Amino acid sequence: MKQIILFFLSLIIVLNSNGQKVQTIRFIYWGDENQPIGTVLISTGKYVKPLDKSNDAVWGVGVKTDTATFNVTKEFLINNKYTTPDSARLKEFRGYYQIIGSDGTDLFLIEPNITPFSKDFKLTLNEKKVDPAVIEVFKYRL
Repeated sequence: MKQIILFFLSLIIVLNSNGQKVQTIRFIYWGDENQPIGTVLISTGKYVKPLDKSNDAVWGVGVKTDTATFNVTKEFLINNKYTTPDSARLKEFRGYYQIIGSDGTDLFLIEPNITPFSKDFKLTLNEKKVDPAVIEVFKYRL
């Protein structure tokens, strides 16, 4: 009987350790820091506090969300017309967002495109009826 109980306890431990991988998308602002803009980090599986920049301890925001919301966000980032994987022109602008995914995605959103990107992104999030916490975090950011 002890062996059966130990077997099931071991099985539970193994299954928990092989659980869902945490996926993340980070929106890191680089530019004028007169108005500190903290990193926004969207994650699945568990809450993760962003610590990409020194001001993230105060201004950074993490949001744990469901996989469906994460996938809507990721799909929008890949298919929108505002972000680019090309970092060559970044020095021409006062500020930009670097968007980094745990899957290796690395995109840039330059300053002239931030407002139209933000408008379309928020519209998409609302239309898809995603996790309200993700909608809320972007209400005053971007």
